[in-house]
Amino acid sequence: MYRYPAFSFRREGDKSYAYDLLTIDLEYNKEGDCNLCKASPNSSKAVVQKKDLSLCFSKDGRMSSIQSDSESQRVFKIVGKVSMLILNHILKLS
Repeated sequence: MYRYPAFSFRREGDKSYAYDLLTIDLEYNKEGDCNLCKASPNSSKAVVQKKDLSLCFSKDGRMSSIQSDSESQRVFKIVGKVSMLILNHILKLS
């Protein structure tokens, strides 16, 4: 298991702009495929899914979003640049 911590993000429309942390765990099955990662059909984006969360990254790591399927589909935007280590790993899956 690989753990990539500390995505800082804020809620859309949140006047306080409070920062929270999100940790992604990447688990691999016996074939070496990542169980929590999925490359999207669009080659310019990559998606990580964990439980009810979906994270979408552009190739440059700047235009990103986090969408939760629970609690009225709240959408989050990642602040700052996504770690290239994570991004490169995800893009290899496409």
